[in-house]
Amino acid sequence: MNKLLLFFALIGLFLIPASSNQAQACAEGEMIVNGVCGDASLDSLNAGWNKIEPGGETMCAHGTPYSYWVRPGARDDLLVYMEGGGGCWNAATCRDDGREFNGFYDSRITASDNPAFRDGILNMENPENPFMDYTTVYAPVCTGDVHWGNSVHTYDDEVTINFKGFVNTSAALDWAYENAPEPDSVFVTGCSAGSTGSILHTPYIIAQYPETPVYQFGDSLSLIFTGPVDLQVDWHAHDNFAQWIPALAEMQPTDWTMAKMYAATANFYPDYTFSQYNSIRDNVQVFFTYPLGGGNGDDWAKLLDAHIAEIQQNAPNYRSYTAGGEQHCLTPRPDFYTYTIDGVRLRDWVADIASGKEVESLHCADCERAEISR
Repeated sequence: MNKLLLFFALIGLFLIPASSNQAQACAEGEMIVNGVCGDASLDSLNAGWNKIEPGGETMCAHGTPYSYWVRPGARDDLLVYMEGGGGCWNAATCRDDGREFNGFYDSRITASDNPAFRDGILNMENPENPFMDYTTVYAPVCTGDVHWGNSVHTYDDEVTINFKGFVNTSAALDWAYENAPEPDSVFVTGCSAGSTGSILHTPYIIAQYPETPVYQFGDSLSLIFTGPVDLQVDWHAHDNFAQWIPALAEMQPTDWTMAKMYAATANFYPDYTFSQYNSIRDNVQVFFTYPLGGGNGDDWAKLLDAHIAEIQQNAPNYRSYTAGGEQHCLTPRPDFYTYTIDGVRLRDWVADIASGKEVESLHCADCERAEISR
């Protein structure tokens, strides 16, 4: 997994010093809600964002408690948002140095993971936000495995890490399944590592809500590599692919690519929309594709276009929005409302997907910089 090294150093987003809070035992049927044991059901939550520690098998990389946030909505639609947060794969990168972010991955949940500090589609005070009235589940990642792992791994007999991203995010989804059993629609998204999480977890969400429209939108992580990458050895990621999708169940680790994963998932669910946003020269994605040099933004743009073309050729229900410039992640930023292609704002394109409307794939023409609406 050495090709992931410098990439994950760059996708840890919104990081602050480590928290020292420890797990707390609650009575059966209770969770820690906003710092105290209590009822975590939707009707019992406060208005605004509520922090929930589910306990059980969830945990961050080095045993500190995992938390997610929930915001009750005014309508019966559900937004699932997965946070970015880095990754690791050896003793040097996975070591706990006492900080939330050790240079490679986000290893703890702290107060500033609270989505109240975000913008974009997480700014529920913005009247332009198409999701402002949705009940929202916000799932951070603190395990170095982009929401995909379920293993406990020891490196060099000295560093043990809990790759429990799949377990943690599944716990946040379990809350949604229990408290929003029949939503009118579900929109699944996330930026950077959360974009990766959104495509893996969407089949589970569709299986839970077979009669509900579910829409997937990945923001700024196409996981384009120049050679094979084995995500199974350390993280056991392939064990968590939806095994009822034959093309995923049969996919060998060294044969995996994100293009194949998108195509396999979209083909299995032809009546659902799967989509991605990328900047054509995303500075984070360019860097992790060429961590040792040998390529630049122009080279990466060709790989991105090939990635998109491969999915589109094999999955007619896939859509892409490819803007100019280098920006990494738009959904948690005010740029979500201003980035534009051919006069179509990303905000409006995403809102149409969430409304079940047909959209076309869009690609920048003059790609040197992003087109911005004023």
